[in-house]
Amino acid sequence: LAEMRVAESTADEDFKKEEEDMKLEQSRKEQDVTYKTEAHQRLDADLTDLQSDADSAQSVLDDAKAYAETVKSKCTVTPMSFEEKKAKRQQEIDDLKGALTALESSSSSTA
Repeated sequence: LAEMRVAESTADEDFKKEEEDMKLEQSRKEQDVTYKTEAHQRLDADLTDLQSDADSAQSVLDDAKAYAETVKSKCTVTPMSFEEKKAKRQQEIDDLKGALTALESSSSSTA
């Protein structure tokens, strides 16, 4: 009988110890869930902020690229083709010949 009481007392102590350990473990796990939930919410907020910043930066980049294209098109000089140069040169020659003729006729009329 004494042996049974000792065994029962030992089993009761073991049960109480395990029950206390389980309560502590449950409390730790609940606290972990709380901390992890808070961390998750902070990370979600950070992610939202970063996505907003990325969208804003992309918008600025797109605007800068569009402006660069505008400036590039204004600053890029395309050379004249050979035919255009030839026609311009011929026009200058014709104009100079006309001026020379005008000068010669005005100098002959004054002389």
